[in-house]
Amino acid sequence: MSRERYSKFIEGLDLQQIYLVNLSCSRQVDVEGERWYVDLRPEFRVVDSGKSEEIRVEARLRASAHEQKVQMMVVDATFMLVYHSASDTDFDDEIKEIFLKSNPPLNIWPYAREVISSMTTRMGFPPLIIEPYKVY
Repeated sequence: MSRERYSKFIEGLDLQQIYLVNLSCSRQVDVEGERWYVDLRPEFRVVDSGKSEEIRVEARLRASAHEQKVQMMVVDATFMLVYHSASDTDFDDEIKEIFLKSNPPLNIWPYAREVISSMTTRMGFPPLIIEPYKVY
């Protein structure tokens, strides 16, 4: 795909809404140490792009912390991102693939980091710090 075609698509794209759809948190055990292994699994999928000007993306992030082989806690959050596209470039499979790897992750990451950090603190753990999302 040409860089110009994708740039034209992104130029006409606006993020209209981000909202939390679902949040689940669980604490499995008490903390004995603070050396945790963090497993973060993000998933992004287009749930609706039937209207040519609106694209809905579901962003699900599951964060879990382990101490050795014991799971300490899990935070599972699902967000909806609603984009408006004024571009005349078709949202085809080629654009969709690149878009899902770059835009939704960058847009949702600050919200997801805050939710995950806040929920781990509310469960009595030190805040779980999530690294910034990097696009290469």
